Amino acid sequence: MNVGITVAVVLALAAYLYTSIRVIPGHERAVIFRLGRIQPQPKGPGIVMVIVPIDRAVRVSLAEQKLDVPAQDVVTRDELTRRVAAEVAFRVLDPIRALTESADYQDNIVKLASVGLLNSCRQVDADEVGAQTATIGAAVKKFMEDPASQLGVFVSQVNVVEA
Repeated sequence: MNVGITVAVVLALAAYLYTSIRVIPGHERAVIFRLGRIQPQPKGPGIVMVIVPIDRAVRVSLAEQKLDVPAQDVVTRDELTRRVAAEVAFRVLDPIRALTESADYQDNIVKLASVGLLNSCRQVDADEVGAQTATIGAAVKKFMEDPASQLGVFVSQVNVVEA
């Protein structure tokens, strides 16, 4: 009888360890929420132990990501409408701030780029939008730098295309 109990305990312990161990790749970090409170440092890369009923691990990629800003109609300086879209390349620098400063940092990046695109296109004439995409992209990037840094994100490039 004692052998059966010992085997059951060992199997339960092995199952618990199997569900508690996480392997975090080099380009990701795990932000640990212990009983709803965030731990001061992100964990990883490597093997991370998560206390299953108490901890919740959220993975955040530190690799460069690209998000598409949907095409939108913008009003130019000469009050004509052009349709433009953009692609934003960014990296998360501080995973804890990225998760705690906003509900969805990726959605906030797209919305910031959308507002920056509207504001930047107001500075050029309608016939110059296609030729000024690099200038508009740089202006959108500059517009996004401060709010994105408050989210723990670095915007590396904004590519604008006339749709």
